[in-house]
Amino acid sequence: MSVSGIQGAQVAAVQGFTKATGQVAQAAQQIAEGAVDPAVIVQLSNAKLAAEASAAVVQTTSELAQTAINLIA
Repeated sequence: MSVSGIQGAQVAAVQGFTKATGQVAQAAQQIAEGAVDPAVIVQLSNAKLAAEASAAVVQTTSELAQTAINLIA
């Protein structure tokens, strides 16, 4: 993976994490307002998984970038 590819993956992961946190906030607000719709719980769970996946991509791309730096040095 090229440096620009790593950067692109990191940008996409951060955007995904930002979107997921927005979805968590929205679901939390609905739950706080008394929503008992199972779809809200599913939305919350999906957002949690998306945030975890995005965080894993950031971690992996950071490791790849560090490996590339180590190879150059």
